[in-house]
Amino acid sequence: MNKFIFLIICFCSACFAGPTVVVVGGGPAGLAAAIEAQMAGADVTVVEKRDKYERARWIFLTEYTLQLFEKWGLSKEVGIKRFIPINAMEEALDKRREELGIKKIYATFTELTDFPYDILIGADGSHSQVRNMLGISTKTLGTATGILAAKQNNSEKAFTLTDYPSNDGYFLRQIDVPGKSIVFLQSSTKKISLDVLKQKTSIEDPFFVVVDIQLQQAQTFSNKEKSAIIIGDAAAVGSFYQGTGANNAFKTAEIAGNFLKNLSYEEFNEAMQKNTDELIQDNLFLFKDCAEKS
Repeated sequence: MNKFIFLIICFCSACFAGPTVVVVGGGPAGLAAAIEAQMAGADVTVVEKRDKYERARWIFLTEYTLQLFEKWGLSKEVGIKRFIPINAMEEALDKRREELGIKKIYATFTELTDFPYDILIGADGSHSQVRNMLGISTKTLGTATGILAAKQNNSEKAFTLTDYPSNDGYFLRQIDVPGKSIVFLQSSTKKISLDVLKQKTSIEDPFFVVVDIQLQQAQTFSNKEKSAIIIGDAAAVGSFYQGTGANNAFKTAEIAGNFLKNLSYEEFNEAMQKNTDELIQDNLFLFKDCAEKS
């Protein structure tokens, strides 16, 4: 039924001058790319399998991300504290999508022929189905385990970042802003647990998640024959320790927006190669024994 509705939408929009862009993935990269695509004059539809946003992990927003939020017309309240749960950020982006009249279909993308498009944007994460369908391989440059913890505090100090010594196989970073402390702990060789985190910091009884981490990069970022590109974690993924993830995803969404203005796959690939190479270089020190895997 969802695909049938989409076909009706496409028929009713046939007179639209811009290209039909389908964005697979309604997370940070996909929603941002949808906004960028509309700004470039495209007729945009987001395909997303989730009907609500539930990821509660907190992320730190960089200054460049805040500039992009302003460009996209997001409320300044979204990033005013610099820390925000991912689900709250996704909800804010989705609200902006709705305000702009960008269509959204709740469906699972299973084939490149599922939805008619002029340009397909794969923004469906590190295990991207779109990337696999395009035949794009990835290389894994390192693996690790990490823990991300958050705790309310009574501090009124401005933003502070503290890196702890890492000579014992652990990488530990704490970021404090008024009202909240965020701690990142990662290791590629040592056990990661809440007990280890408590031993190394003064943070008590935090909200926390333990995650497996990969340093991964796609071998290319487009398939011209199939009129498709990939962005966000589908293109490259690093460690939350470095504040990559959503912040870098937003940069790749901007690159996608620039691509839609000239449809130069060569320029898109060059920009994405530069972006993802920088992400990899910024993260390499966090991974031990980074022999390339394929």
